[in-house]
Amino acid sequence: MIIFPTDKLVPLKANLFESHLKTQPNLEIHFETFTVDEEFEGNVIPHLFDAPIRAEFFHLPSANVRDLQGQIFDFPLNPNEGFIDASIYFRGAHNPIDISRIEFGVLSQNHVPMRVTSRWIMTFEGAASNDFDFDFTVSVQA
Repeated sequence: MIIFPTDKLVPLKANLFESHLKTQPNLEIHFETFTVDEEFEGNVIPHLFDAPIRAEFFHLPSANVRDLQGQIFDFPLNPNEGFIDASIYFRGAHNPIDISRIEFGVLSQNHVPMRVTSRWIMTFEGAASNDFDFDFTVSVQA
């Protein structure tokens, strides 16, 4: 079983955009691509990590990051009402991610920094043998 290499997670960029529902935004957070090696019966099997976090069905007052500058939003964990429905596709499965806080910084050079507090549930679909907390900052284009 794989121990997920959290040291390889490097956030690149995030996109916040209006969903088709127009009342709830969607969020994508992209990371640098890397491989995660799994040893199985003496062989090494590489698994490509190249998908973004996709988050939807949550409430923010706007999908325009300029309107969210300087604000902090706390969210309950799944399955409590108001949770962020987020996951990342890895090893053939959508692995849930609990996002409990999003903090928006101040606009600089047409980007707003966004700090994310998250817990990755990699054992839910068996993609790894460990769940982990991962707090990070990523840039959202304004």
